[in-house]
Amino acid sequence: MPNTWTEQDEELLRRLRENGTPPTEIAARLRRSTSAICQHAIRVMGLKPLRAPKRYWADSETDTLHAMFPAHRVGEIAEKLRRNEQSVRDKAKNEGLLRRDFPL
Repeated sequence: MPNTWTEQDEELLRRLRENGTPPTEIAARLRRSTSAICQHAIRVMGLKPLRAPKRYWADSETDTLHAMFPAHRVGEIAEKLRRNEQSVRDKAKNEGLLRRDFPL
């Protein structure tokens, strides 16, 4: 039998989201999966999806990218900068560093 949502569950979900509580924490509090929390919020309650705030590149990160490129693989650079590989590729391309022969 599915776990039915109560008005109290929805109110708690709404309050926690408004306070910026991460979905994983909301899921734990409501004893539901993160997927169930997000789907219910969007499909049933009509709330907007939560998005991670855009993380802009600091000058020091761009300097590190330039220093490591192209001697290091994208994965190594991403790990060093704590960014995903696609973010590193996009920044390298925007900085004019990415070449066809670069080992991804």
